[in-house]
Amino acid sequence: MLQLGERTSPSYLKMSFLIAIVSRIVLFCGSMVVPIPNESGLAISPLTANTALDLGYYQWAREMYFGETQVVIDAYIRFFTGNEAGYKFFLPGPLFPSLLHVFDYGPGNTLPLSMIYLLLSGGLVAGWLWWLWRNGVGRFWLYVFAVLPTPYWFTLNVSTDLLFAGIVCAFWLFWFNANIPDVRRMTSVAVVVVLAVLLRPNSLSLLLFLSVDVLIWEVYLKGPGQARRRGLLFATLIAILLVIFSLFYMPYFYWVVAVSARIGYFGWLPEQYMTGLWPDFPTVLNRGLSSLALLAAKVLYLTGLRPSFGNTATPLVVLRILPGIIMLPGLLWLLLRANWRVRFFVVFFLAPILSGISQDRYVLPIQPVLFFYGVKAWGEIIKLCLRVRRTAT
Repeated sequence: MLQLGERTSPSYLKMSFLIAIVSRIVLFCGSMVVPIPNESGLAISPLTANTALDLGYYQWAREMYFGETQVVIDAYIRFFTGNEAGYKFFLPGPLFPSLLHVFDYGPGNTLPLSMIYLLLSGGLVAGWLWWLWRNGVGRFWLYVFAVLPTPYWFTLNVSTDLLFAGIVCAFWLFWFNANIPDVRRMTSVAVVVVLAVLLRPNSLSLLLFLSVDVLIWEVYLKGPGQARRRGLLFATLIAILLVIFSLFYMPYFYWVVAVSARIGYFGWLPEQYMTGLWPDFPTVLNRGLSSLALLAAKVLYLTGLRPSFGNTATPLVVLRILPGIIMLPGLLWLLLRANWRVRFFVVFFLAPILSGISQDRYVLPIQPVLFFYGVKAWGEIIKLCLRVRRTAT
């Protein structure tokens, strides 16, 4: 296997494309014949409009945006004037409800939007495979990435997850590509982040990262001149966008804070972790270790190393867990060894998730980045094992 940094033959990239695309089409068509049960026992298929991933909530939001505009305005007025009833009303971004409306998605009419998701899934895996290949990921790992199970699942589940993953992919490929001229790069990223904030509230972490990154790399580290002025203007526009959508999503954040307290990790609630899991230990040690245990539990849940939330068949649970064997070492390696811009990006991206509800679906957008560093981590682990073996013999 080639080391990272040594680009493999383009034929391997083409083969990984073929594997990824054909397998998605086979799953897409096969699940129409034999639907796949999810953790709640609901059948998942391109022909089924299920509510497993909050689809009912987004259908309600669709009605609000396209029929009850005054209700929405009144609810926000109540929220910002301190009326308790306003706290119970929170909306997602308008992009996904608009898609549901345009395609009239619902029981009996699911296939048109499902087909769009199949195309999006193919484009998403193609973009990341190209990036991995350019960065020297070898043939074996390209083939592994082509069949990672998580993206397949969200190809069948019409939700915001795959859309947001596509947006983050575009953000990554534009913003971290030094070969793109600054004006084109900033213009492209501006379009991407507008789509992001219209889709999901955790897109605000992208805006926050972008503001800090621009101020450091495009303003502070560049001398006086047009490039620096351009960076200041871009940072100002991003900051304005951040403020506007922070206000828009504030009711949503209140709801997340309330719900996250009721989500358990390995059988314990966050409150139980924070009050201490080991009462026989000294108080400071007990709470310190318990807080670290909560953080570790949330990281394991993020990387898919968690029990099932329902009665999922064992083979499906194993398929969901397997990527975590690469993602968890990848996350640790990235935080310790990646360049600082990548570390900042991942920290900004994961911070709101770790502080709220930690689920592996939320790490889908950066799964390819974790995969890349997971390949690096396993390469070093294998080298270390071989070195220890040679020393032992």
